[in-house]
Amino acid sequence: MNEKQRYEYLKNRVAELDGAYYKEDRSIVPDLEYDRLKKELEELESAHPEWLDESSPSARPGGKAVKGKKIQHQVKLLSLQDYFSEDDITGWHQKTGSLPCTVEQKIDGLTLALTYVNNKFVMGATRGDGSVGEDVTANVPFVRDIPLELPTLENVDPDNNKLLVRVEVYQPVDAFLELNKQQEARGLEPYSNPRNCASGGLRADDPEITRARGLRAFAFRILYAEGWDAVHVREKQSMDLEVLSALGFAAVPYYTAACPGDILRAIHDIADDRPSLPYWIDGAVVKIDDIEKQNQLGEGSKYPAWAAAYKYPAERKTVTIKSIRLQTGRTGAITPIAEFDPVQIGGTMVSNATLHNQKFITDNQIGIGCVAELIKSGEIIPKIDKIITPAGNIFHIDRCPSCGAIAVERLDQDGAPTGVMMCSNDFGCPAQLQRYFEFFCSKDVMDIAGMGPSAIEVLIGAGLLEHIWDIYDLPDKISRIAALPGFGTKKAEKLAAEIEKSKHNDIDRLIKALGIPGVGRHTGRLLAKTYPDMAAIRNLDITTLLALEGIGEITARDIVSAWANGKSELLDKLAAKGVNMTSKTFVQAETDSKLADDKPLAGMTIVATGTIEGFGRADIEDFITKNGGKAAGSVSKKTTCVIAGANAGSKLRKAQDLGIPVYSIDEFRAKYQV
Repeated sequence: MNEKQRYEYLKNRVAELDGAYYKEDRSIVPDLEYDRLKKELEELESAHPEWLDESSPSARPGGKAVKGKKIQHQVKLLSLQDYFSEDDITGWHQKTGSLPCTVEQKIDGLTLALTYVNNKFVMGATRGDGSVGEDVTANVPFVRDIPLELPTLENVDPDNNKLLVRVEVYQPVDAFLELNKQQEARGLEPYSNPRNCASGGLRADDPEITRARGLRAFAFRILYAEGWDAVHVREKQSMDLEVLSALGFAAVPYYTAACPGDILRAIHDIADDRPSLPYWIDGAVVKIDDIEKQNQLGEGSKYPAWAAAYKYPAERKTVTIKSIRLQTGRTGAITPIAEFDPVQIGGTMVSNATLHNQKFITDNQIGIGCVAELIKSGEIIPKIDKIITPAGNIFHIDRCPSCGAIAVERLDQDGAPTGVMMCSNDFGCPAQLQRYFEFFCSKDVMDIAGMGPSAIEVLIGAGLLEHIWDIYDLPDKISRIAALPGFGTKKAEKLAAEIEKSKHNDIDRLIKALGIPGVGRHTGRLLAKTYPDMAAIRNLDITTLLALEGIGEITARDIVSAWANGKSELLDKLAAKGVNMTSKTFVQAETDSKLADDKPLAGMTIVATGTIEGFGRADIEDFITKNGGKAAGSVSKKTTCVIAGANAGSKLRKAQDLGIPVYSIDEFRAKYQV
């Protein structure tokens, strides 16, 4: 693989990981692995700036909001540049002019922008891509430490003020561990880390889910203020944190630092406190204290120059594997779990770690009695990082622990072994059956209300559910269902109606319902928008899938191999029961495409930069797309032209370097008659 091929691989892989994290609340790999890949991608782009275009995940600060009402942020919410060594942090500090700083805990959670008007909370939005977030106002009241009404401070007019506050919503350790206990008790996969759990809870459709997650929040920045001059906000970061405390927020704990030695001592002190904290942190944030100096240092397209994040190295512990437990998931994959004497790592006592699959076990010569090194970064369950003393006898996964069926190795689409052992009892294994039914019927998949875990357990016990397609025979068995414990005629009839309704779902839900690893609603929507039906999707090859933005190599291979691993049979059975196999989204996408061809900006890729009079960021993007153009976030050789407003920066310079036409908004509208 040459350097350019490596770059293309990294671009696709990081985009795939970003899509899972920002859009589906999933972490596919540990944080350290993601950081390593992202850093390598950015280094290649720094060495070859001609490769960078809007398709690169490094060209945008985060994931785009995909659910609910969108909110244009009044103040852009940038992410922070990560540093992994103390020398890098002191080097950054010297570049800023060695100014006094605050050093704060880096809370592992989800950023929100909160808006208060006349001391009352009026809106909350997720960070999204930094410019546009998702409206979660209805759920904010269920997060502790966020006041809904601010106290009146001296000389602040309660009837004439506005305040924007940036907070980090997190899930405390105890709440996270308790929720995972409940997940495991229901036979469901535990959440991998509290950050994703907090994100899913805050963005839930039902505020009661938010309440149940036990979420809390730390306030860490005043973004904007009108009418608060009397209390000297937006002068120093440290003073703003004190004001936030006085207003009833839980302000993030911080240190003040006048020199590099102070910064490093604060970073070490925060690290020392880390194991005993009732919440997770993954580093320390260093900020220039003087906000006027912050403004002078400025911000780039992704990171502010006045702040930096120091990421703590992963914690490591040595353990001896005492036993290996097997667990069968809803897809039939058998996961081996190493068990060892409890050790404290990352502030949590743990006694097990995943061994991934048979290939990992064989390659690392793992068995009972081997000595291993654990590593814990952003995941709640530590990973085996390396084997110190190999086992005399390598462990082999021979049978399913749930039903006793022979374990067989899963093959990829080329017939090559993957190292993942599967239960061969595809539709008869109890572990697969219960969990897969729960997944299939859940709200974000086929959305069959009334088919929760207890109802499914009763229906399986009554012999009414043996295969997933049996769900669609239930409406013909209302009298039998009505006689079962917990049902009755009315509930059985309502369930039948919900099952019938689910037949008409668009295929993005069906695609997720197939249970293909790494394929959620986001990928389902992409495929549904691009192809007319499931028949077309079943015939896609890896090359075609990789051409779709947001699908990486691993996901593409899993989709293609799924059809040979029982998913084709499942689709055929569901189609025979009347489940919709045609994309409703494709019809609309095709109509939109035809309409776009007749619009004045059809075929044009346009970048808007700077402050454009009369337009917010979302407004100008809507203006471009409604007239048939594509609104891009960065300038490349593919860019047709640039609309530049006041204070245009690097995008304008790059357009000029590439010889791309640049217009003011008035010049642009006159030229293209829009």
